[in-house]
Amino acid sequence: MRLLIVTNGDGFADMLAHELIERHREFEVAGVIFTSISLRQKIRLIKTAVKTKSLYFACYLYFESAVSRLISSQLRMRKILDYCKKKKIPYITCQDLNSDLSIEFLKSVKPDIVLSLRPGQLFRANFITEAKQILNVHCSKLPEYRGMGAALQTLAAGEKKTFVTLHLIDTEELDDGPVVLQKKVTITKKQTLFGLNVALYCIGSKELVKGLKKLKKGSFQVKSDVGTLYSWPGKEPLIAIKKQGRKLLSFRDFSYRD
Repeated sequence: MRLLIVTNGDGFADMLAHELIERHREFEVAGVIFTSISLRQKIRLIKTAVKTKSLYFACYLYFESAVSRLISSQLRMRKILDYCKKKKIPYITCQDLNSDLSIEFLKSVKPDIVLSLRPGQLFRANFITEAKQILNVHCSKLPEYRGMGAALQTLAAGEKKTFVTLHLIDTEELDDGPVVLQKKVTITKKQTLFGLNVALYCIGSKELVKGLKKLKKGSFQVKSDVGTLYSWPGKEPLIAIKKQGRKLLSFRDFSYRD
């Protein structure tokens, strides 16, 4: 089965890809699209974060991406980029996932499945139409927690359990495709948002392989209810988790052990 990975290439993405690239040779990584964002896009995101009273979350996302590299290194997980270079796998870097450059690369790779591993951008109709199947990893329960900051919203709601969800992307609607697999994960007492995400991505690495095997057999669930679509969180979720004695990030998170 030929795979095309679409990713921002941060530490969490490396965690997700770990089991796949290290232990499962029945799946061939035929190409990788690394996404990036321009300075103009970053400025636009910061303005939106300020407008929605979510600047704290934008700062958290920045630190999350940086610190995730430290954690993935501690866990001795190989970088996707290093894997590409060692195995001579073709890859490109682009600021627009749905550009002509990306579409042409997709056509040249001819993957059976596109893996969405933290791409940081939305797939548009032109990409979705060209791809046979797109499998996304979502770190919360669907359809209840769709969209941005799903793990934060899960904590804010006081949930005791959450899920790693693998689902197909078949429209431009965010986190709305058929569910392939869901793995229940216990939320521990006073677990930080970052600590929860590390746990979810480490578990997601193994579930990703299981999901690919299910897809290979043509096995997945139908679409469920619409659920709730979240965007920039505002200050309410932060207040909610603080009342629970939780934090976004703590020094203990810097020494995570699987």
